[in-house]
Amino acid sequence: MTSDTITRRTMWDVLLAEEPGFAPKRAAFVSDWQSEGEPLPEFICIGDLVAYTLNAFERGDSASVERVISVVARWYREGDEDVQELATTGFLEDFGNGARHKASSPDELRGFLPSDLLADFDSIRDAWAAHDARLRATDTDG
Repeated sequence: MTSDTITRRTMWDVLLAEEPGFAPKRAAFVSDWQSEGEPLPEFICIGDLVAYTLNAFERGDSASVERVISVVARWYREGDEDVQELATTGFLEDFGNGARHKASSPDELRGFLPSDLLADFDSIRDAWAAHDARLRATDTDG
């Protein structure tokens, strides 16, 4: 690991430097979980970031979406193993889950992703679509 590697300790600083609008949600998350004495459950905050990003998209705030995606791409490229996992298994998986979208779809947001994230995003999106199809088939069988 180099000194430029993004770690769990620095990943949120990188995000907040680019997208300060997420700072109140991050501060509330830290306040809620810090007293537990355990490492912060960052996957929960990643879910908050996905919701924030989807809300920004649905409000027409493309600039915020672009800034968040830019940082997630940096986490993916420059992060240590834990940060890369949060970027893919955390952010991209949640981002590609159609159930998380209210007035949008994962396909509408695909254009915001840089090419090096597209293969992972497409795999995740396709897995969610297959999962949803199985659920629909089960619902009609019963």
